[in-house]
Amino acid sequence: MHRFFMEISPETVSGDLIEIDGEDHQHISKSLRMKPGEGLVLCSGDETEYVCDIYEISKKHTVARVEKIQKNQSEMQIKTILYQGVPKGQKMETVIQKCVELGVDQIVPVITRRTVVKPADLDKKTARWNKISQEAAKQSGRGKIPLITEPVELKGIEELLKKNALNIVAYENETIGIKEIFSRFSHPERIGIVIGPEGGFDNCEIKMLESLGVIAVSLGKRILRTETAGMALLSMIVYQYEL
Repeated sequence: MHRFFMEISPETVSGDLIEIDGEDHQHISKSLRMKPGEGLVLCSGDETEYVCDIYEISKKHTVARVEKIQKNQSEMQIKTILYQGVPKGQKMETVIQKCVELGVDQIVPVITRRTVVKPADLDKKTARWNKISQEAAKQSGRGKIPLITEPVELKGIEELLKKNALNIVAYENETIGIKEIFSRFSHPERIGIVIGPEGGFDNCEIKMLESLGVIAVSLGKRILRTETAGMALLSMIVYQYEL
């Protein structure tokens, strides 16, 4: 069934009926051309889902009747936060889309020494990045929309890293494999993943991250592109802690 994220409050609910307006109503009535009786899922963003049938469609709004309320089952128990060195072009959009599909909880765009994109240009992109996150969350059956934060400088992520039980940085010159790290941490509640931009991190940045307790790890014998590394590491985390 089609999935929509919306704020569900007493103003939008009347008994077992929920009123949908704005962009979602337009999408239901104009783009999808849905009809009364068809099913959809409304997500409140806190992992609560309202399984509904369309009761009525008018010019201004769609009314859905709630058939069942349930907790979303697709969210990972372990929260993963991706600190992604911002790549050039549309690579960041690919990173966001695929990592949201894989279950990332939040993405923090990071400015590093080798970041090519100018920070001023990134201010215009955050809204678009969050829209991509929303669409990927719908497609993959997520119970929430992962937040894409405003870009931050690498040196400014120290306080953010402190919230995580484990922080790892993918580094091509490291020999310690991810399996060894998994063996040390049986079930961390929050994992921070730090990925460099094109060209990776320089040695000074790696030393700075390690001084903050971030563990450098190898992802294998091959060097991965920046848009591949985060996805690969997330996939390993899903395999280790979820499957």
